[in-house]
Amino acid sequence: MVSKLLRSYLLALALLFIVLTNPGARADLIYTAQSSTANSDGPVEAQGTFTPGNGVITIVLQDLQSGIHSAGQEVSQLLFSVGGGLPTPTGFTQLQGNTISFAKNGSVSGTGFDSASGPGSGPLLHWGFATSSGNVTLETVGNVAAGGQPNHMIVGPNPNPNASLHNFNPHFADSATFTLTEPGVTSSTVLTASEIFNVQIGFGTGPEAVLEAVLVSQNTPVPEPRTIAMLLSGGVCTAGVLACRRWKRRCSFQVSRRKRG
Repeated sequence: MVSKLLRSYLLALALLFIVLTNPGARADLIYTAQSSTANSDGPVEAQGTFTPGNGVITIVLQDLQSGIHSAGQEVSQLLFSVGGGLPTPTGFTQLQGNTISFAKNGSVSGTGFDSASGPGSGPLLHWGFATSSGNVTLETVGNVAAGGQPNHMIVGPNPNPNASLHNFNPHFADSATFTLTEPGVTSSTVLTASEIFNVQIGFGTGPEAVLEAVLVSQNTPVPEPRTIAMLLSGGVCTAGVLACRRWKRRCSFQVSRRKRG
């Protein structure tokens, strides 16, 4: 019995160590948009993940469509609304991601990593930023983007490009990460669909298609590591006390038997 209690005690200690050395889960919002008919250039699929941080919201915008052959299938725009007590973002401070470029024949002519930072007004890597009455626009096409031909659109995995992709080099490969200034938000903030909504994703140089995105994941908050640690520490102490008591009783019993013998 003592050995069983001792094993439980050691297991609880191990769990307590794991909890204290691992951060709590963040509450992300994930929206996706998909269509096989909305764009004459071919099927499109994309995803936007909104993650709170200390004074920022990070958005990972992904092109999930494999085998893209036309620039009209690339992600080029993100629109969303903010409400429910969440302040409107005040700045666009960083954009980064892996990049890929194509030759006229469709072959890959170069890869790299591009990153740009700024005071918040943009544009960064041709992507512009604007807000109006709680509506947020990020785009590399349209009036908010930098002038001239779009670049740094997001191309999906395993592209099979025609000549059109060569005209818009470089491209973000698979995804790009946007950082927006968001006063009052911390890494423990739980974002909800009532705070970030009306999410739309645009594709192509027009854009050729703008699709309503659907909420597919809203992580529920979990207890902070400190809370879990308090509960586990209580269990550890209880197990330790019981183990000590049983050990003392066993020792006393053995001593009394020896005296009688």
